[in-house]
Amino acid sequence: FDAGTAGPAALALFEDCDEAIVVDALAPAGTPGRIAQPCVDSIVSESVPAPHGMGLGYVLQALAALPGPKPRVTIVGAQAESHRPFQPGLSPAVAQAAQEVARLLAPYFDDGHG
Repeated sequence: FDAGTAGPAALALFEDCDEAIVVDALAPAGTPGRIAQPCVDSIVSESVPAPHGMGLGYVLQALAALPGPKPRVTIVGAQAESHRPFQPGLSPAVAQAAQEVARLLAPYFDDGHG
């Protein structure tokens, strides 16, 4: 599912599943486009809402607080080039990383037809 900027509404996407893979931009850390799989526990809740809504940290914190079984969550992302007000498009390094992440995740979505 493409959650876009759903914020808390994204919690519904975690219902009735055993495993969830979240693909998101990661905070800039010196290497734009570097792909990483951070531990869910390392994603902190934002102290202020992200420019486009509640961020991944908030959603993961809210998911943990919900009753009932939780899916296993894997996070895959690429370091953003910088934090800027919302602008369409990706930096060249992040665009290249997005293609690589898509290749990494392809086996999860392969329907057996190649």
